[in-house]
Amino acid sequence: MSRLLRMASALVVLLSLLIGAGGPAQAAPADPINHVVVIYMENHSFDNLYGLFPGANGIARAGRTATQVDKSGAPFATLPQPINTSVRPAAPDARFPADLPNKPFNIDQFVPLNQNTGDLVHRFYQEQIQINGGKMDKFAAISDAAGLSMGNSNAAVSASSVTVNGAATGLLFGTNTGGSFSVNGATSLTNITGTGINAGSATGTYTFKGLTIGYSGNGRGIDLRNSNLQFETDTISITGDGTAGSIGIDLSGTQNPNGANSATPNILLAKDASETASISNVATGVKMGEPGNSAGAYFRFGNQTPLNSGSSIAVLAGGITLDTTNLTSTNGFTQGRYEFAGVVPPLPSCTLELTNEIVGSGSESVIVTLP
Repeated sequence: MSRLLRMASALVVLLSLLIGAGGPAQAAPADPINHVVVIYMENHSFDNLYGLFPGANGIARAGRTATQVDKSGAPFATLPQPINTSVRPAAPDARFPADLPNKPFNIDQFVPLNQNTGDLVHRFYQEQIQINGGKMDKFAAISDAAGLSMGNSNAAVSASSVTVNGAATGLLFGTNTGGSFSVNGATSLTNITGTGINAGSATGTYTFKGLTIGYSGNGRGIDLRNSNLQFETDTISITGDGTAGSIGIDLSGTQNPNGANSATPNILLAKDASETASISNVATGVKMGEPGNSAGAYFRFGNQTPLNSGSSIAVLAGGITLDTTNLTSTNGFTQGRYEFAGVVPPLPSCTLELTNEIVGSGSESVIVTLP
């Protein structure tokens, strides 16, 4: 069975952590945790699956146990070469370096999620030696897979649909490290009282077939601040409740994982010809920076059909469609590209300092003042 399939059952735990409680909106209980779900997966420790999960007691708090020792108790100079126990006879796994640092490492950089790694010994007596009286430092020395025992993997989570009603945050991805989250059907986040999707500081890949966000207050429909991710949707609708200070999408501090000069967009909302993107009833449509924290993504809003793509950004009277106040450029193309072709009302087509590009459907209607 591939690592991807084995990890699929992690969906229950991750969704319980990521998704707020469903059902009608109601006052937050004194203790907001209603259920704790524990899944024991054969051959998988908590750190192996969730060691990098935000807020978890994971790898960052491993301390001295992160350094493994040999059978005599001396620290390894480097981890023993991971062994592929899936072949006969078992042999060093050439997909891994022979000189991995003596600490936890990410398996995904060497072996894709759809491929197998070796199995690890999981017997009582070996486990007692590995625990080493609570020092937890002989896993690599005793395991038949050697250094592989110190590997961890970012979860790949897939859902058929997601419905969240009445939560403070619809989906929370903030500070996730790598991995992927995809929804193959509709995602409906309604009556959200804070932020629809919080992906601030997140990396990894996030894909939504159809996304509807309805939220109240002065929060954000999608918070992408300081993220370095790939984020794609089919048709998307973001609707606020008209509160002053509300923001449809916040791109402050974003980066493009494809590279600062990449011609590949990393944030695509309504990416295909028949799909549309809309933001409505908010004070600011798209925010492109905070003081000292300019956006840097390659952002594409709508399907880019000329003149009228069916996509739109509608803000409150006196609001700002595109807030470029803190969008700055220091050298060639480092602060990204932002495309709004075919969006109603027409957005400005111009170049900022010859390197920042905001591409729209017409230059005759100046919606914002560019720095």
